[in-house]
Amino acid sequence: MTLEKEVPFDFDFKYTPGEPQTRDYPGDGPEVEIVKVRLNGVEIPLSAITEQMQQEMVEQVLENYY
Repeated sequence: MTLEKEVPFDFDFKYTPGEPQTRDYPGDGPEVEIVKVRLNGVEIPLSAITEQMQQEMVEQVLENYY
């Protein structure tokens, strides 16, 4: 039996806007870096967060903030 429960994390991030495309430069997209993750006020090491979880956090930032 597997029990899954969604748990909200609080996280801090650093956002770098992308650069627009020009005639001589193909441009690039924005970058989001997760810098700190907390659960119930306790900081969790980034090494304990899976790549999939980090990607979901990045997507949440891009959808809700920028």
